[in-house]
Amino acid sequence: MFGRRLPKINISLSIFLCGLTFASNVRAEPLIKLVAEQVQKLDYVFIAPNEKHPQNSRDILAQAPDGVLVSVGTERGFISASLGAGIDHLIQLDSSFEVVAYNQINAVLLALSRTREDYLFLRFQADHSRWVSRLASSAFDNPMYRKILSSTHWDAWNRDVRAAKSHDYSDFHRRWDGQKKPCHDCFSGANYLFDDVLYTKLAEMAKAGNIEAHFADFGRVNYIESMFRDMTATGKKISILDLSNAWEPQYLTTEKLARLLETIKPYVHPKAILLLSRMNNVHQSFDYFGFDFRLIAQFSSTLEFLKVHVPSNRNIQGLQNGVASIPSCLKLQSATTSFKGY
Repeated sequence: MFGRRLPKINISLSIFLCGLTFASNVRAEPLIKLVAEQVQKLDYVFIAPNEKHPQNSRDILAQAPDGVLVSVGTERGFISASLGAGIDHLIQLDSSFEVVAYNQINAVLLALSRTREDYLFLRFQADHSRWVSRLASSAFDNPMYRKILSSTHWDAWNRDVRAAKSHDYSDFHRRWDGQKKPCHDCFSGANYLFDDVLYTKLAEMAKAGNIEAHFADFGRVNYIESMFRDMTATGKKISILDLSNAWEPQYLTTEKLARLLETIKPYVHPKAILLLSRMNNVHQSFDYFGFDFRLIAQFSSTLEFLKVHVPSNRNIQGLQNGVASIPSCLKLQSATTSFKGY
């Protein structure tokens, strides 16, 4: 029940800001473990969900073991966590303070919500005083949540999320009915805003403190390794590492991506999946590619795996909307027409 008070736990806060790590032990309710800078706007180009067919990643998510989803971006992480049956913990990492703030605000609203309809009220209609009063009467009232639900953040959310002109938001914010949207199958069966089962899974994770949003630069792996080390100390392992299209050279060089994968190897489940996406210019939508970490381990080095399967020319060698594992990789090598690169 929403009103049941959760037991207090000890949380170590690690704030990654300008390359510095500050740690302090506090006693608090389960909460998001990083408070971003107070942002004045939420109109960063990657805030609105631009991957409009996340349902196409279902087969990949279904093959992942139980555990932690590590994701970049905003709604991509929430949607994947809601769709992945075995995902019980979501860690969202991004190098944009606007993305981090968006994720933190949304996670708190999920934690404070009582039903899906109530969540929609908090997300789309509640004024700042209602955010504050709901927090004050909840089991989650603490200084960090108050900072996340500040008047500055409410102003940004009200202007840049609720009243956003972006088509990406209009597709996500409208109930899917197959008729009224410009994109008739956008987010079909994958939108927790209008699905009680998907919403409930996310809300329960948020209430349990199992949604985190951190500022982190994937290109500077020494600043995030300690986070994964702390996570595995609790017995959890990374089930899915979802990099979206951050693997592309304009975001991460092949060498930096290899270093990232090498760094997190000790913290992933043996059957974990690397999830990547790439724009399909023919269909004007994103394709999804999963790679079993056991396949990655077959190569002499992670860099060698990337050169073969994720070359810098964007011609991913894998199974479109599927997982390339050791057996499927052998099949692909014997029938190259199965490769879905462009």
